[in-house]
Amino acid sequence: NLTIVISKVENENAVSGSTQSVAQAILYVPEGDRSYYEGWAFSHIVEGDRKLGNANGLYYAYSTGDNKAILIGVDTELTGGDINIPSTITLDGIECEVVAIERDVFAGQTDIKSVIIGENVLTIGDNAFKGCSNLRKLEISSTLKSIGENAFANCNNIAEVVSHNKDSDFIQNNALSLPNATVYVPENTQNLYEQAGWEFAKLFAGERVELEWKGLHFACMTGTQEAILVDATDTNALAEVWGDGEIVIPDSIPMGDDKDLKYYQVVAIASKAFSGNSDLKMVELPATLTSIDPSAFEGCTNLAEVVSKIDSTDVINSIALSMPDAILYVPDRAKYVDTEWKFAQIFVGDRVKEEQDGMLYICATGDKT
Repeated sequence: NLTIVISKVENENAVSGSTQSVAQAILYVPEGDRSYYEGWAFSHIVEGDRKLGNANGLYYAYSTGDNKAILIGVDTELTGGDINIPSTITLDGIECEVVAIERDVFAGQTDIKSVIIGENVLTIGDNAFKGCSNLRKLEISSTLKSIGENAFANCNNIAEVVSHNKDSDFIQNNALSLPNATVYVPENTQNLYEQAGWEFAKLFAGERVELEWKGLHFACMTGTQEAILVDATDTNALAEVWGDGEIVIPDSIPMGDDKDLKYYQVVAIASKAFSGNSDLKMVELPATLTSIDPSAFEGCTNLAEVVSKIDSTDVINSIALSMPDAILYVPDRAKYVDTEWKFAQIFVGDRVKEEQDGMLYICATGDKT
């Protein structure tokens, strides 16, 4: 559990003749003497006195010689929402680079929903986010060098990981197991992440831009002009547009102004995209979809009807969607029978509403049912 070592030794011969190794700890050395300690194996070696400071509910230890800050704690009153670990922080009037997250800092913080790791952060300590069971989104900096043991253990609800890291050593030595997550990586690094053993539900490579459309949140890949539906859990925002609980996912969404308007084709629904949305009663799936994560509609307890416009046999066979109490409307029943689409009933044709004698009916136009 040793995480901090402060050395006051300034004698070069004494230091070089007595190398020490505490891989998980941060070493503070006298200002100007860093070179004496090059043979010592620590997670970080920083210069100057160790001082403490805090900002925005986060506590730091910083070095006065080289102005490096380590995130060491979090205010117990800082609950919920998004955690943004900055690249730099001003403490006692000194601007410091945030280079590390100490072990256990956020462990067990179940209110955290998203984490952004700042661009100067090099290491994440052991157990740093362990047990953050409601963490849904993680953004990894391009500078990160190592992720500690069990840093994200028991974070089973992570649905999105955005990695800006292209470093082959980092990718190879810090593979995360996130079988339910959609992972976004830099262009031309997809093979590196796959070969290194990163576990994920789906992986996309290239520049990623976020876009909100009618309460639905998409990740848009600018290179391919494809969009992935990543979050439809803000029930208040959705209710303003889809007040009846019936959501029609578009086959494409617009981005840009009139002079540079582009349409991004909706190709996937990410893991846990609708998770826990109990207001959802009906959803329409566009024909452009090529994948739906099995956990996309997890906890949608009132979802009773699904309209699928998907007509590709290959795509249908590649998707496993199980809602044994719901009704499924499809273009062609034969393509859905004996697949992993498990529903109470399958009807053919468009889903239309008709009112007659004060009664409201939902009809399938193909079956005339």
